[in-house]
Amino acid sequence: MKKICNVLVSIFKKTSAFVIDQLKDPKIALFLFISSALLLFLPQSILTHLEIDAFIEGKRRLIGLVFFYSVKCFLAILVFWVLVRIKDKIKAKRLAQNGRPALRDLTSEEKTFLAGFFVLESKTQHIDVRDISLDGLICNNILFLASNISLAESRINYHMHSWVWKELKRYPELLEPELSDLANTMQGA
Repeated sequence: MKKICNVLVSIFKKTSAFVIDQLKDPKIALFLFISSALLLFLPQSILTHLEIDAFIEGKRRLIGLVFFYSVKCFLAILVFWVLVRIKDKIKAKRLAQNGRPALRDLTSEEKTFLAGFFVLESKTQHIDVRDISLDGLICNNILFLASNISLAESRINYHMHSWVWKELKRYPELLEPELSDLANTMQGA
């Protein structure tokens, strides 16, 4: 008998853990919230017309528990989502504040390098990892490695941070005269 109880407790724990994990999905929590709210708060005339009023009266406590638990899960997910967004905004702002001085103090090679992004109108480029100007741009959080997968033996995707893209779009004079020279060279080719 003790073995059977242990097996049943184990099955109950696994099942409840699975159900709780499923409720962490915002779509499921929202579905449960809406459906249980409808079952609890629809007028009696509609429930009678749908012929589910007797079922709901028998299960009202269970539906109420599902409603409150789904509200709790959905609010927890929403708060977590908002906090992650705030954290990302703060991180991006701090990254931009720390990188702006380096962006204003670019070398001629780095300006030419970054001008290539704007001439091609792309935040991502396939760059040779042996390029010397790449190290300074990565250290100053202007570029980052987008993927470890290479397109050729030594060419890897590097991506420009969004704050850099916005800053250089707003102040293209930071890349002058290299930007104009590269644009003229590309148009002439």
